[in-house]
Amino acid sequence: MWKSLNQGEIWRGEFHNLKKSGEPYWESASISPVVDTQGIITHYVAVKEDITRRKKDEQELRQMHEELESRVAEKTKELSDTIGQLRREIEEREQIQARLQEAEINYRTVADFTYDWEVWSNPDGTFHYVSPSCLRITGYPAVDFLQDPGLLSRIVEPDERKAWEEHCRKNHGERGPGEVQFRIKARGGEVRWIEHACQPVHGEGGEFLGIRASNRDITERKQAGEALQRSESSLAEAQRIAQLGNWDWNIRANSLYWSDEIYRIFGLSPQEFGATYDAFLRTVHPEDLELVKEAVKRALRANEPYSIDHRIVLPDGTIRIVHEQAEVLFDASRQAVRMVGTVQDITERIQIEREREERLRFERLLSDLSAMFVNIPVKQVDKQIEQGLKMAGEFLGVDRVTLSEFTHDMSELKPISSFAFPGFKPYLSSDLPQSAPWVTARIISGEEVVLNRIFDDLPPEATKDRVFFQGSGLSSIAFIPILEEGRVEFAVSLSSFQTERHWPDELVSRLRLLGEIFTNALLRKRATVKARALGEELAHVTRITTLGELAGALAHEINQPLAAILSNAQAARRFLAAGDPDMEELADIVKDIAEDTERASSVIKNLRSMMKKEERDFLPLSIQEVVHEVISLVKRDPLGHQMDILLRLEHDLPPVLGDRVQLQQVLMNLIRNGFDAMMYQKEGARELVIRSQRQDERYLRVEVQDAGIGIKESRLNRIFDPFYTTKPEGMGIGLSVNRTIIEAHGGRLWAQNNPEYGMTFSFTLPVAEGDHQ
Repeated sequence: MWKSLNQGEIWRGEFHNLKKSGEPYWESASISPVVDTQGIITHYVAVKEDITRRKKDEQELRQMHEELESRVAEKTKELSDTIGQLRREIEEREQIQARLQEAEINYRTVADFTYDWEVWSNPDGTFHYVSPSCLRITGYPAVDFLQDPGLLSRIVEPDERKAWEEHCRKNHGERGPGEVQFRIKARGGEVRWIEHACQPVHGEGGEFLGIRASNRDITERKQAGEALQRSESSLAEAQRIAQLGNWDWNIRANSLYWSDEIYRIFGLSPQEFGATYDAFLRTVHPEDLELVKEAVKRALRANEPYSIDHRIVLPDGTIRIVHEQAEVLFDASRQAVRMVGTVQDITERIQIEREREERLRFERLLSDLSAMFVNIPVKQVDKQIEQGLKMAGEFLGVDRVTLSEFTHDMSELKPISSFAFPGFKPYLSSDLPQSAPWVTARIISGEEVVLNRIFDDLPPEATKDRVFFQGSGLSSIAFIPILEEGRVEFAVSLSSFQTERHWPDELVSRLRLLGEIFTNALLRKRATVKARALGEELAHVTRITTLGELAGALAHEINQPLAAILSNAQAARRFLAAGDPDMEELADIVKDIAEDTERASSVIKNLRSMMKKEERDFLPLSIQEVVHEVISLVKRDPLGHQMDILLRLEHDLPPVLGDRVQLQQVLMNLIRNGFDAMMYQKEGARELVIRSQRQDERYLRVEVQDAGIGIKESRLNRIFDPFYTTKPEGMGIGLSVNRTIIEAHGGRLWAQNNPEYGMTFSFTLPVAEGDHQ
């Protein structure tokens, strides 16, 4: 300092001194050397200002700002309580008090070297003095204000001008000191905030000398305050959106601070809340109270943060679920002094998660139920439907689930299948349309009928329905209509006797899917039974047609043993008429007659077997025997005598599970097709090869290979279509029936052209159970 002063320079700085009382204080000083005409420093002029309050405010502000930054950085997600504390503690504390010297020369000396923009106006409003700092703040030199007193008002921002003019009206003149803040537009276009403080100046005689004012550039301070305010506003908005609030519990004082969002979550106002730990505990759901207490105790005892979910009870009785996190702060002696934390309302999230889990469980139920009806025998469908109804009843927590069907005239709703827990009737009366007409009318219209509380939910006009349900002992019931081709054909009813059952709309809409699974299985069963009956009819027609084609050969085959029988009988008659017959000769004749009779009987037996029309069961049988039985028939066809049939049958093949007559029909049709394909073959051997072999552990494979003309590849994928044929006289149903028969046996039938000529038809059959290797 003295170095600068001795060099004739002005020194500015701040001191930390002690008063006579020993109390420390801060002062700001500006010391100027005063020189004589020879340039020798004769004395010094010092202007001092007590800035203790400002220093204290700045230090407190700086400390609070640092604490805020630290807590925000460390506890961004936990929304530290420091922000709330700063919001309450930060206040506008800075005040400007201009201290002017009575003497103009002294005032000039002080004002010229102050950082603020100082002005001294005359009683008429013109400026007596303007400090050089105006250039730094406004961009205008002091001379501009001296020459144009209205410049100050013009650079004030238009939306601030009214406040400035109001201040001038109230405070400029002899009325007294005043303060105001406003914005100006500097010469360069930038906008700056000015804190203006003024007071009247009087002479020794009390005469009014004008206004002395100090204008401080507080742009940076304003920007910092606005940034803090924006940060706090953003924080409050973020808390509102996230339904997340922060709290601060002063353990020693037992005072509890809540952010605004926590008050909103708990449905309380600051006036209603006691702002203590005990007041908070009174909001906790009684069943979760010990959980919360234990978490707090454990945190205080072990210095471990805790994170728990618990319920709270709002003043109106509403129950909400909150997620709470907290940690303990200790003093230097490791004593717990504060606990800070956050509370988030997770009610909707928990409900969504529960609903999502419920939907997933229901979808798994639908998936399991759908899988139950995949590839099951028709005979097991009814049993599986009953099992599925049981699964649905257990899942939904009802006492009875019933699948019913309307009669054609809608006069009855007959139960098809039902499950009821022990002690409950298996189904409602089938005369529901007469007993409950109001409910039935809505079911028939395709509307779900949901009665959470039967006697409350039924309208006054449903008198008959109320009497009926009262007699049934029901508490709740839901009827789900199932449509088929736009008409209600079925209905699923879910009944609860012991407790009332609430049926949410979303669940009711999904229950229709449940009912459709059962009805689809039932309809598939009926369609399969009908298709099987039609298939049996078609297969029977095909067999009759095939046998008709073999009629000539079969008649010849039967006539041969009959002619032999007749010839042997006539011979025996002659022997007997001649007297003293040769008994050995007669015995041979009788033996021949018996053999020919057995031969004719076998042909007729096979013919009758193939002509029978009856329900058949799949039994274990030898595929080799089936092949030989068919060969014995087709060889009697005249075409059979023109073809070479080669058998390539593996030995020791396990039995297959099937129907003998149907498999005979398949083989006969494939062999006849092979004969037809080779009938017009002029070159090459007319060979038909039949093979049987092991496909794998579960299936046998049979092939019928001809040496005929084959078929175009473009037509190959159509030959199994119903009524498609490449033969002029064909009906196009043989191969279609064959594929249906093989698939009904659990196998597969396909065709392919041979590499050189002809075709091969192949089919697989499952090995009889118990014969798997």
